[in-house]
Amino acid sequence: MPRALADASRAPVREIPPGFYEPAAIPRMPAILVDEPVEAGVGDPGPYVPGSVPGAGPGHGSEFVRSLLNAERSAAPPPAQTAKSAELPRTPAAPIHVSKGVQEAMLIDKVIPLYPPLAVRARVQGVVHLTALISRDGRVTQLKVISGHPMLIPPAIEAVKQWRYRPTLLSGVPMEVVTQVDVKFTLGQ
Repeated sequence: MPRALADASRAPVREIPPGFYEPAAIPRMPAILVDEPVEAGVGDPGPYVPGSVPGAGPGHGSEFVRSLLNAERSAAPPPAQTAKSAELPRTPAAPIHVSKGVQEAMLIDKVIPLYPPLAVRARVQGVVHLTALISRDGRVTQLKVISGHPMLIPPAIEAVKQWRYRPTLLSGVPMEVVTQVDVKFTLGQ
């Protein structure tokens, strides 16, 4: 026996991780295992695979595969589309809510409100918050006051009524929009 193998065989076997052990000797040439291919015959379902469907093997005689192919051939064709499905989507009855920032980007024509002279002399400034209903063609149709100084509300409403927006489209269809509008009044404008 060569000296290296003799020393390796005398070395104590130590445990590396639990359940694994260091081999006493490493062979010079590992064994080469060759599996011969097995050909499946006609009608042979092939090897059993746990959890598989019985009769669904790769063989040409598989009844399962044949039943799937026949079922697809005999399936009814899909129903013909009617002219109704080609129409444009219907617009919902209720207007959609759009954020203030998104709707500001759609603004085409903005009329600046006139600062009331009495408010200038009284040094009144602030923001008037409004809720606006914008029609399908982009015109402001309704306004509701949320908050603001009573002296600043009338000129804010008069100005916002004249604002124009690009129509808001949903799936290519113009929609009515509800949004918040803020009108700022600052002294020195």
